[in-house]
Amino acid sequence: MNRDPEFGRLIRERVHGAGPATIRMLLQRAVERGEVDRSTLDSRRAMVAIDLLRNEFLMFGTPIDDAVIIDIVDQVYLPLVLRPDRAR
Repeated sequence: MNRDPEFGRLIRERVHGAGPATIRMLLQRAVERGEVDRSTLDSRRAMVAIDLLRNEFLMFGTPIDDAVIIDIVDQVYLPLVLRPDRAR
């Protein structure tokens, strides 16, 4: 991305555009249902899934396999953001 500023701009636009806004909307709904503590909304925990997916893409440069997405969500993200009494 340092060698191609336009590519870097596109990545930032796509990753920081819809992704975080969508995650925050979903987390807000989970807060309203009592599944997630409100403090999660403004914490780094809220964006961990996006960070891991971006890392996966940047490291391997290929479309992310569904199994990887499921693993990140089930093994990392949900245990991190769900209230302990709501965790699976």
